[in-house]
Amino acid sequence: MDELLKTQSLISQGRFKAADAELNTLPSFKTRTLQAETLRLELLERLGRYSEAETLARRLLSSKSLSADQKGVGHFCLGLLLWEKGQPEAATDHFRASIDASRDAGDSRRTAWTQLRLLVSVSGHSPSPASGRLLQEVRQSILRLGDPVVSAGLHIFLGEIEAKRGLLAMARRHTALGQSLLREGDNIWLDALSENTLTALAILQFDVVSGLKHARRAIDLAQESGAAAILRAAYANLGNLHYLKGDYRAAEELLEQSYELLSPSGEHANGSLDSLARTHLAQGAWEKASSLLDRIETNISTPTGRLLYSSRYALLTRVELLMKQQQWVEALARAEELLTIARQLGDRSLEALTYARCAEAAAVLSGAKASIGFLDTLATLLLGDNSPSHIAHYEMAIGASLLATAGGSTVDGHNLARAASIYSTLGCGRAARKVGQYAAQKVDHLRAVHSTRFRVGDRVPVRRSVCVQPA
Repeated sequence: MDELLKTQSLISQGRFKAADAELNTLPSFKTRTLQAETLRLELLERLGRYSEAETLARRLLSSKSLSADQKGVGHFCLGLLLWEKGQPEAATDHFRASIDASRDAGDSRRTAWTQLRLLVSVSGHSPSPASGRLLQEVRQSILRLGDPVVSAGLHIFLGEIEAKRGLLAMARRHTALGQSLLREGDNIWLDALSENTLTALAILQFDVVSGLKHARRAIDLAQESGAAAILRAAYANLGNLHYLKGDYRAAEELLEQSYELLSPSGEHANGSLDSLARTHLAQGAWEKASSLLDRIETNISTPTGRLLYSSRYALLTRVELLMKQQQWVEALARAEELLTIARQLGDRSLEALTYARCAEAAAVLSGAKASIGFLDTLATLLLGDNSPSHIAHYEMAIGASLLATAGGSTVDGHNLARAASIYSTLGCGRAARKVGQYAAQKVDHLRAVHSTRFRVGDRVPVRRSVCVQPA
């Protein structure tokens, strides 16, 4: 239908706001066709109008007149909507149904995009999907298609997958390659997604200056596109950057804005809640942090949901809250539960952070010798790891483990001083000051009262969980 060609073209460029405006210029009788309603469904989902989108998706899929390609769109959009509602298994079923329908219709482009989204979804709760059969199928589909924009999408989505596994160098390479395949204006949705991934990578490496640049660019592109899910992620990551700077008021405002933008449940909403919980934790508002973590646990309705990125980092936040509350037995038990998940999914960054928490909790409960196994494994993980934050956490874990057993003075002070120096160099002044204060207070106290055990668990307010998410 010629009247819809411009709308379709704008959608293919990731210009959803403009496409919606174009569709609304058509006479109402021309927008009641199945083709027009299918386009409307895509736009409602992209623009974050989820309730309307789900109603329309279910109505269209119940129609016997729907063509195979239109069924592909319907199942794809419904899959995205169910993922937002925290129903990953049901979402995955619809992605697979979309792939089947798109293949039946001979729509290679839709097939490739849906395979990509399925790959990202499965990667959230399955071990090493990026090296599995699904990735091979996606690559073959995209190679046959020969579309540079879809090829760029492959690398940008792989960048997201690798970032969530803590493989930062590989994530950066994929994202940069994806960007290089896009010409200016090819697809501003993908541009926004890549900028958000670069923001997340900057946060994970404590590069606040670069992170702010990419976050602002992601917000500008997402606003121009109308892509509500990316806008939510970009606001959350900007909040995470202010958290790193120690500007907790700005962080709270941005994270609340992110959370309120879209669905109050699901993986991405839980990520914003976890960031808010960490902000409260850093300010000593333990009850507020606990309440938010309780909400996340309530939102998780399936076993698969507990393995998703935001869920496992929320569990890390819960461990740190328990440590602050000196509930060491439960803290260690939950940390060991988290280690199992991190190993299962190959999340090396989370694994390293959790080993540091296990070392501290074990030292408090059973003495410094009990932490040696955790620290040795953490040291092995850090071989070849170029993340300064992981090294700082390692130094913090050693210092805290020694402080927990009232025997060290000089050595543990040096470990904490090195951690403070790393944070200072990275530009996280408030984090560095907190470590410095922690070291000075605890070491002085050790020297004065050698036999006393000390309260540990004073965590540095440093952000590890970030919003690397597709729209």
